[in-house]
Amino acid sequence: MTKKNIISKMKKISNTDWKRKLTIYGGNILAGAIGNHFNYNIGNPLGAIVFGGLDLSRYLFPNIKDNKYIRLAEVTGTVVYGCKIVSDTLQFINGDLNSLAQIPFDAGMLYEAGGSAFKDYNGLSWSKIKKDAIDVKNDIVGGANSIEKRVDEKYNKRK
Repeated sequence: MTKKNIISKMKKISNTDWKRKLTIYGGNILAGAIGNHFNYNIGNPLGAIVFGGLDLSRYLFPNIKDNKYIRLAEVTGTVVYGCKIVSDTLQFINGDLNSLAQIPFDAGMLYEAGGSAFKDYNGLSWSKIKKDAIDVKNDIVGGANSIEKRVDEKYNKRK
């Protein structure tokens, strides 16, 4: 994709879907920066950068739209932020008032990651998620075996 194509696509980012994404991701990044300044842990700046980057990459480079790694990252984000909301709620019930401030940030991230995962997997098709997970595991194991083989070959040549 050329620089001109990227710039023309960036100019088209004005629909409400992107406004919502920018609000959620930007809010998490800004809250994290402000909270960090005051030694207060709030927002999800790293998650916002990662998932915002995934969304932007999918938009700018349509050929990676149906990538199993990105789909699994969205499912993972859905699980992580769902668990964070449950954890924040339980902490609030136990008297930790600070956890109440984190819930809207986690809910926004859950909404974005979950919405993408739901769309990617046509309503969270567990068989497709399982297939992607197995494929990724095989890719990782195959890559590790390849590295191990190259290291062994190099080491045995030196003997």
